[in-house]
Amino acid sequence: MKRKLFAALSFLLILTFIIPTLVSCSNNSDVQTSENSNTPDSDVQTSVEDTLNMDVNYEGLSFNVLVTSKAKRAPVDFVYNDITTSVMDQAIFDRNSIMLDEYGVNIECVSDLGDKNKGYQTILSEHTSEDNTYQMCVLSGYDAAELTLDGALFDIKALPNINTLNTWWDQAAERDLSISGSLYFTHGALSTVMDDFTYCVVFNKALYKATVGNEIDVYELVKQNKWTLDQMSTLAKSVKDDINGDQTMDSRDRYGLMIWDNELIAEVNAAGERIATIKDNGTVELTVHNETINTVIDKFVTIGNSDYCINFQHMSNHVAWFNMFTSDQVLFLMSMFNEVSRFRDMRTDYGILPNPKLSEEKEYYCPVSPWHSAFICVPLTIKDEDTVSNIIELMGYHSEKIITPAYYDKTLIGKYIRDNESIDMLDLIFANRVYDVGHLYRIASLQEHLTNLLRNNNPGGLSSTYQAHLDTANADIKELNLQILILQNK
Repeated sequence: MKRKLFAALSFLLILTFIIPTLVSCSNNSDVQTSENSNTPDSDVQTSVEDTLNMDVNYEGLSFNVLVTSKAKRAPVDFVYNDITTSVMDQAIFDRNSIMLDEYGVNIECVSDLGDKNKGYQTILSEHTSEDNTYQMCVLSGYDAAELTLDGALFDIKALPNINTLNTWWDQAAERDLSISGSLYFTHGALSTVMDDFTYCVVFNKALYKATVGNEIDVYELVKQNKWTLDQMSTLAKSVKDDINGDQTMDSRDRYGLMIWDNELIAEVNAAGERIATIKDNGTVELTVHNETINTVIDKFVTIGNSDYCINFQHMSNHVAWFNMFTSDQVLFLMSMFNEVSRFRDMRTDYGILPNPKLSEEKEYYCPVSPWHSAFICVPLTIKDEDTVSNIIELMGYHSEKIITPAYYDKTLIGKYIRDNESIDMLDLIFANRVYDVGHLYRIASLQEHLTNLLRNNNPGGLSSTYQAHLDTANADIKELNLQILILQNK
């Protein structure tokens, strides 16, 4: 995490600033002071009539959206291709047409995809120069977090016409990303990026039948809360085949499991744990060191370095990982929904599962990939808060009716998902999504240090890693909480 100017402030100056602020917050109606401010308030009105102003006409106003992601294949849900006219293209066209015909809003979009995108520099530069090219952004997750600390983004919950408890906003993001009652980036029906980059497990049905057999129904394992890391490992162990007989296991051979580096933190999240968590009082605390996380890392590092598992980021002979799956060389593939589209022409049937949990007693927690992620946010430089927020809320309302069904029912189910059981899994996964605020804000780069335990085959390395970076992590969290407090009182 980038160090801000706080180090230059004296301790006395900080106290002088904070103490009166804390006192005044209790009487400030614009600041949430609930002890559990990240939990939705049952007294908040969430009906459409209370939060939408549909009786408007903005007379052809251009509403500019910037979309970025480190992933080159991220969806851009604000422009459509009038040549391919896919289901999603038609849905985007229909939603944009409603915004223009009914409200006089012309949605225009610029996208900048890939790990070298300039989203962060673009918004920071506009913040510095007080320009306002974009009224809304769907920004790469790490950039959105960094721009929050730079003070370049609006607190979405402070915008006058947005109610983030409405159904078109992701309540998991509301719960996991609201710091001291403020929410600077989130997910909702306006964008399908976080849907695409939600983790899942894809399995080859023919290979499953040939190796595991019909006695164990993997879908039933999920429904009976028995789909665990241990169970996945047990099933995956049945597949290990040196196909070409060269005595070397590489990408030309067959495996029970294929992973990639980021699945380690995903499994920590799938166990219901986070690098950092929002406390009941709304502040962030470090939660990366406990027995549950130690067990997850121990198990997954061992699994990830076993002879029946291949990590496609480090494999030899360079057969493309997706070709390995479509060629029946992998039983279980730990991936994301974005990659399922690669298998639509696959001759062998496949199914979808959630990431396995740690134990049967746990609930299912379904993580997202922060590296690929992109979140809805609003630049602080917008000129008309009332207009911008109302347009965003109107887009959310209509996106829930048009974009969500197109993505969910017609694209995933109608095009990529091949069985009713996988549809049930889809419901389970999207209903139990979780976010890790510690990963998104890259607290002490712990996400990278923990991933190195997998890369270096160090299953017992959590404690030493934690101790080595504890001071930095605590400083980062202190800075994060302080910065949010300062932003709330500007």
